[in-house]
Amino acid sequence: WQGSIDLSSLSEGALTLSADLKDIAGNTATTATLALTKSATLPQIALTAAPYVNSTSNLTAFPVSGTCNASGAQVQVLVDGANAAGQSGGTCGGSTWSATINVSAFADGSTHALTASVTDSSGNASVSTSQSLTRDTTLPTVAITSPSAGSYVRQSNSSSFTVSGTCSEGGRAVSVAAGSVTGIATCSSGTWSKTLDLTSVADTASLVVTADHSDLAGNSATRSTRSFVKDTVAPASFAITSPTAGTIVGTSVVVSGTCAAVESGHRRRDRQSLVA
Repeated sequence: WQGSIDLSSLSEGALTLSADLKDIAGNTATTATLALTKSATLPQIALTAAPYVNSTSNLTAFPVSGTCNASGAQVQVLVDGANAAGQSGGTCGGSTWSATINVSAFADGSTHALTASVTDSSGNASVSTSQSLTRDTTLPTVAITSPSAGSYVRQSNSSSFTVSGTCSEGGRAVSVAAGSVTGIATCSSGTWSKTLDLTSVADTASLVVTADHSDLAGNSATRSTRSFVKDTVAPASFAITSPTAGTIVGTSVVVSGTCAAVESGHRRRDRQSLVA
């Protein structure tokens, strides 16, 4: 015999199913019973994998994880609708799950649909959760191109020293630093520029400016550095000692005098003018 019963109005939990039979003479069989458990609530699952594959070191064991409520059930990970290659792990333990999958077949720059689902012990399947997963293992680039190495930070430009260069990730930040002074430029059309106030930085023969840049996938460019000279100290003394004042001269004259010694580690170019 076979029949169907609508159990939608009954609460979740333990149920007792009973069946009775009576023959044509009116005799009644012993009631048959069966203990059942109603569990019609769909299990819940969430996927919290990183949206980018940005390293070649874990292509064969890329980690994926998330939350779940079907303790002991196996989470199935799919890529573009098919079972993920090389899945390891994925059992729902308590309220979380984690697994690794093989994404080495992903082409650099390609984007795929990553899906996770779980079925509980009652046969209820979760609503699949999905997100995109992009492989991007190409490093961005950044460079300081101006001013030229060895350029001077002097009194006239120390409060507004402009550094610029090239970059690869449009719309992304370029972090610029010179000692304790930092600034952020935006990469636009392959270039960046930042004006720094370097008045608080001590004079030095090697003021190193750095530029850092990263892409949306979290890949970091090789840091670019360039050294400049900061010299904002005016010469301590300067005087004409020969010839003496009032000397009568002809068509040419040799002029000499005293000047401040060049500080250790610094270079200085002084310009003198003789007005007749």
